[in-house]
Amino acid sequence: MRHLFFVYCLVCLCITGAQAQVRSTSIHFQSLTINNGLSQGFISSITQDRDGLMWFATSDGLNRYDGYNFAVYHNDADDRYSIGSDDLTYVFEDSRKRLWIGTRNNGLDYFDRENNSFYHIRDKEQSGLISNSVSFISEDSEGALWISTESGIVRMEI
Repeated sequence: MRHLFFVYCLVCLCITGAQAQVRSTSIHFQSLTINNGLSQGFISSITQDRDGLMWFATSDGLNRYDGYNFAVYHNDADDRYSIGSDDLTYVFEDSRKRLWIGTRNNGLDYFDRENNSFYHIRDKEQSGLISNSVSFISEDSEGALWISTESGIVRMEI
């Protein structure tokens, strides 16, 4: 019991000491809204790529922000290379600078930035994706993607 009390006191001292060291610093915030070009106010995921661009997954398309302007990518039913859905859940850049987009009901998309084209991975195409409802994307140390879906987790090697 004495050991726990000692740890507790050290934590209290650290916190108290840390508060005494805080300087008054001015922090500037800027809000980005639909008035600035964002396609929708509800954002389900944000990532910043290695080039400094900000990517926002919304329920009204994929938004790219360069620090000045937004570009919005929408689904076009007549263009098979457009994003697969406007209802997006997650955006992720992997270690090879590939951008992956999870959708609420239309699987996973890969965005080829050089050709400005989206390629679709769906659960019905024997891709190994077990559901078209993607909620999270991550990468392991071997470069494989881990995709969380409503039906479970999938490890995808590319």
